Amino acid sequence: MIGRLTGQPVLRTEDARLLTGRGCYVDDVAVPGLLHAAFVRSPHAHARIARVDVGPARLIPGVVSVYADAELRALAADIEPTQMTDLIAPTFAVLARDKVRTVGDPVAMVVAESRYLAEDACDAVVVDYEPLPPVVDAEAAMAADAPLVFDEAGTNVVHRRTTLYGEPDRCRPPHHRAIRAAPPRQRAHGRTRRPRRLPAGDG
Repeated sequence: MIGRLTGQPVLRTEDARLLTGRGCYVDDVAVPGLLHAAFVRSPHAHARIARVDVGPARLIPGVVSVYADAELRALAADIEPTQMTDLIAPTFAVLARDKVRTVGDPVAMVVAESRYLAEDACDAVVVDYEPLPPVVDAEAAMAADAPLVFDEAGTNVVHRRTTLYGEPDRCRPPHHRAIRAAPPRQRAHGRTRRPRRLPAGDG
């Protein structure tokens, strides 16, 4: 397939539909009883959650339900860690439990009759935070006294691996020289290029 397309003009079949406003996206799908969710997110990189009060948001007309971890844990199981060998992998709650670990960590979810109502009702959720020192540098995070991202892990170093190339034991002076280096690495991880969504129901 790639060989046939490389260097060749490709006929685009979707342009007319998209350029004339006839494209169909998730926001264009309207089904009876459709509800919308919005999330209350942490403004802190690292903080303990002292209190979450969803009561005021539940009183707003058009709000169907509001969930914090205390309410959601009875309905949704925690996200199980990967089974990678020799990896310290804490379990993740769907909504932040006890503390937040990144700016934007979801703390509560509002379900309402419209997207705008759900987003506005997020402002009525009261969250009290106790800020903690953030961990923003990977090198510093490995120090013994560094703030722990996951307290239950007991360390910020979740995996160690040693890789051996060649036959270093065969190297002898005067051709033997040891070099220690810590090359910088970009902070990147996998993400889809396009958001993927679908309307969900209980039927």
